[in-house]
Amino acid sequence: MVSIAEHIGVNTILSAPRDIHLILIARCTRLAAFGAISLILVQYLKSKGINETEIGILLTFTLVGDLIFSFLLALVSDSLGRRKILLLSSLLITLTGALLYYFENIFIISIVMIFGVVTTSGGEVGPFRSIEQSAISSLTRYEDRSDIFSWYTFTGGFSAGLGSLVIGLLVGKDKYEVCFLFYTINGMILFILNFLLSSEIEIENDITVKASERLTPESETLLGGDSEEIEEPVTPNEKKSLIWKLVPKFSPESLKKLLILTVLICLDSLGMSLSTKAWTAYYFKIRYALSSSSLGLIFGTAAISGALMALVGTYFCKKYGPIRTMVTVHTTASVMLVMMALPIGMREMVTLFLTRSLIRTMDLPSKHVFISATVEPQERTAAIGFINASKTLVNTFGPLISGVLASKDKMWLCFLVAGILRLSYDVGLYINFWDFKDDE
Repeated sequence: MVSIAEHIGVNTILSAPRDIHLILIARCTRLAAFGAISLILVQYLKSKGINETEIGILLTFTLVGDLIFSFLLALVSDSLGRRKILLLSSLLITLTGALLYYFENIFIISIVMIFGVVTTSGGEVGPFRSIEQSAISSLTRYEDRSDIFSWYTFTGGFSAGLGSLVIGLLVGKDKYEVCFLFYTINGMILFILNFLLSSEIEIENDITVKASERLTPESETLLGGDSEEIEEPVTPNEKKSLIWKLVPKFSPESLKKLLILTVLICLDSLGMSLSTKAWTAYYFKIRYALSSSSLGLIFGTAAISGALMALVGTYFCKKYGPIRTMVTVHTTASVMLVMMALPIGMREMVTLFLTRSLIRTMDLPSKHVFISATVEPQERTAAIGFINASKTLVNTFGPLISGVLASKDKMWLCFLVAGILRLSYDVGLYINFWDFKDDE
């Protein structure tokens, strides 16, 4: 009989390389900060005298800044070095928190939000996820990835919830500077953790790339000869510019799957951007007159319970495969999101919100496994970066729409449209990838 520890991947985590442990701890640190700032962000901006529509515009520009920052750094991280990019990004988090803590001027705050590292959803921003997921795939075998990614999801969700709980208690009566100090300290810790990472996370040490270097000539032809191209030195007669060399090349098959998957994920992401943590917390506060501590308790509990259920997701991923798990779980959560648009009382709304939080993360380990298996090893970081950048691009519309609807007391429409968009993603996955088989 297989033990519970094996089902949820405890044994895999314990035997994982040191770099995997550092990545998980770094994600804990980062998501605690992100979970904290997203809880109070809209309320903080509102306290500065900005109306809901203006807040939506500012958050839109914040997401555009993140789009450019995340995509460019993820695109060249394998060429310039994953560890270097992580260190640079950690410094930017620290600087963002310090500036928000120190300055009160709304113009300076706006500039910092646009060009710094700020999340509106409580989830990832910056190139961290693209690089870390690619590094995890580099350091582990395919059969171990569902376990690792389950714990990656769990540690992030648990820490985001913990950050919300702590800040909900510490902020008190709108003392938002405590949150920014917390953000700064976490950025400093994150820098230290990323500094301790070894060179094993780099693309040249990818265990799957090493294996591909031992393939037969026929197999190399099928793969497009990418492994040889990566090892080829730059000569003085090279016609391509250095910038072009930094940009990875996708095989035709990988590109086709990547584009289809990106379109579907963008539909899902647009729906998610209409119901971000920042705006949902604001909606709960305005509609039900909830305090910051109550919001921290609700959203903290939701994130922690969702993180725990992500560990269960690895069992379903192993038993039913990533696609079947993704479609089944995500469809259920999307239906519940539509139901949040109904005119219900506070108790019913909180119950529905917490129930949805229990199941909505169960598909995340499967999603990570599926994306990592869709493209070749040397394409992973750029592919994940492209997907995340595309998500961020469509996310820019969500806060603006939410702000306009909030100013007209129509935020319930956000949940309705968001649920429909996310259900469209499920239908697309079913049509295009239901028979997906990994070939690693």
